[in-house]
Amino acid sequence: MIELARRLRADARGFALRFVGWFACLALLWALLSPVYAAVLAGVAQATAPVLDPGTRYETEGPKVVAVRPFGVGADGRARSARQGLWSAAVTWNTTFLAAALLATPGWSWQRRWRAVAIGAGALAALHLTHLLVNAGFTRTRLPGADPGSGALILEWLNGFFDIVLATVAPIVLYAMLAGGRAGQARAAAPVERNAPCPCGSGLKYKRCCGA
Repeated sequence: MIELARRLRADARGFALRFVGWFACLALLWALLSPVYAAVLAGVAQATAPVLDPGTRYETEGPKVVAVRPFGVGADGRARSARQGLWSAAVTWNTTFLAAALLATPGWSWQRRWRAVAIGAGALAALHLTHLLVNAGFTRTRLPGADPGSGALILEWLNGFFDIVLATVAPIVLYAMLAGGRAGQARAAAPVERNAPCPCGSGLKYKRCCGA
């Protein structure tokens, strides 16, 4: 972590410019692919429905995942259903943020960068799915005439917890784990002479940068 902080401090301007560039490109890609991602989340959630949420049908509305649930019979004798939003790509930018930060980190080969992006994106995808399922349980307690039961408060707390974790904490923690760990490995594997250029890519001598 200390070496990572030194690298970023030594190349702060370059890191910031690369991050902005990558974020803009990845945000456009996310906007194009988010409906596909939403469909995958809905498909996995639907596979769990018979066990976790019987009677619920998961559908997509563009980049959104919604739950369609029956909740009684109307005055005309027809079954009534509710559409409840569970997940939206419009407010889910943590994957884009993490990927841009990893790709902008100095001193890595492209193979190492993309490997870290794949690991980080996989971890966030698992969190997205978990959050969606928690939100599905929470929104069910909000159906008209539903009996919330004793678990409603726990589901509400968990839903709020995931909102905070996914929006702020998870991308930062994953970046620190992936970037900090990789930096330490690279340093241990390849000792650098003090007067040689720093391998982090800052353009400074090693003794003035990561070797200070």
